Amino acid sequence: MAASSGTGPTDRQRQRHPDRARTTRPPAAADREQAERLIQAALGRQRAGDTHGGPESAIRLLEQVLQLDPRHQMALTQLATLAVERRDHVSAITYAKRALADEPNCAPALSALGLAYWLAGKPAEGLPLARRAMEIQPRHAEYQLNCAHLCLWLGYYEEAEALLDALLAADWLDRPTRARTLHRRAELETARGRFDDAVAWTRASLALQPDNPTTHMIHGTNLLRLGQFEEGWRSYAIREQISFFYPPGTPSPPGEKWIGQDPRGKTILLRDDQGYGDAIQFFRYLPLVWRLGPARIVLLTFTLLRDLLAASTQVAEVMTEAPPDLRPDLHCLTASLPGLFSSREGTIPVSVPYVRPPNREPRDGLRLPRGEGLNVGLVWSGDPRHLTDHLRSIQASRFLRITRVPGVRFYCLQNLIRASDIPTLEACPAVDRIGERFADFGDTASVVSQLDLVITVDTSVAHLAGALGKPVWILLPLAPDWRWLTDRADSPWYPTARLFRCGLDGWDPVLARVETALRGLVRS
Repeated sequence: MAASSGTGPTDRQRQRHPDRARTTRPPAAADREQAERLIQAALGRQRAGDTHGGPESAIRLLEQVLQLDPRHQMALTQLATLAVERRDHVSAITYAKRALADEPNCAPALSALGLAYWLAGKPAEGLPLARRAMEIQPRHAEYQLNCAHLCLWLGYYEEAEALLDALLAADWLDRPTRARTLHRRAELETARGRFDDAVAWTRASLALQPDNPTTHMIHGTNLLRLGQFEEGWRSYAIREQISFFYPPGTPSPPGEKWIGQDPRGKTILLRDDQGYGDAIQFFRYLPLVWRLGPARIVLLTFTLLRDLLAASTQVAEVMTEAPPDLRPDLHCLTASLPGLFSSREGTIPVSVPYVRPPNREPRDGLRLPRGEGLNVGLVWSGDPRHLTDHLRSIQASRFLRITRVPGVRFYCLQNLIRASDIPTLEACPAVDRIGERFADFGDTASVVSQLDLVITVDTSVAHLAGALGKPVWILLPLAPDWRWLTDRADSPWYPTARLFRCGLDGWDPVLARVETALRGLVRS
């Protein structure tokens, strides 16, 4: 990297680094007036939504305010709030801390910082800040909702319920905020595993605010959990309108959105967008799309899945980026395919295996020994960036109790080991850390195909093992993802899966059942 020329950063360069607060003299009266005009314009753009540039336009105006006054409280807090909405926790934390440096009791900055820590995977650090914001302005519904949100993530359900019920009892609550409070109440009942109750709360919320896409998604996922597929798919499809997942300004592919119109003779672009596990789960629908008669199917997927999926299909061209000359007639997200094909428990395509390892020589260290005993793969934690990872992942110190079972060769299929789990894993030398040698899901599939069983929490490896037709035992939290339904020990998606569900008593009883089942499998 070349050395700089020796000149200092420009104002524009400074504003792109929110942590570089400038020490300047207080702004002149003219600057203060201009800053106020910019603030009002920014707030107007936010209220106007996408029709006038929306958040991006507001951000540019607020950045201009900081050029005039780097310590402007409202500009800093608004930028922190907008950064939270964009899921940019780094900028949100920086802006909020700059605001709090001058005014430690700035409630908007405290609340925004609390949510920013949640986005950063540190909800325990965010909750005291959210509580403090609520104490400063107790009649501010937004701060109570944020506090209840963090309580939900940390399992403080009684505190969340008290906050939400107090809001619902308030006679000063406006209609949109009441709808959001009802939505949050549905999230609480979902976390408790009370899915029928959650559906009732989302229905009440939608009665007040029928066009809220986030509420529709929560409503849809709970209906799908309960096996009410027809209405569930309709509500779930509205997730594409959620700005948290699909920010305004995200470019749309060329062509027409495919919602079921006749594709014969046309080019269809299918896109994976929700994660590795979802991509593997919905890959099963490509043959059904092909039977409808399109001339060409192009699948855009993730880099780590490309070789696996390319080796597993003869009906689609698998890519990670669309070529510049691609002009599809239709485009669709793969997560929308189950709804488009009106999938029900009895009509989900379940023929396995529907993926296979790439036709390449296994790399060094990826061939497993055969002989007496079982080869069993293990996964106890997923990507920590996943929004519900704290519910699904288990500490290695608890999970690895199952390695006490004799007659089994254990293989850790995780590519990344969390620092907190390394001491436990190092104390279990019998567990082969083969996953650290994986370059992509092709390698993972190659190893899983050699195993007798996979035992995993709800991660992409669960989907991969199921898609490969391998026996897979999946450990599920009290509020599992929608695809696992609510009360059955098998799966309508993967015929070789066995589900071990967590109750109110936590993971230890689940792990005890898994250990007992594994001992029985060894004996048999």
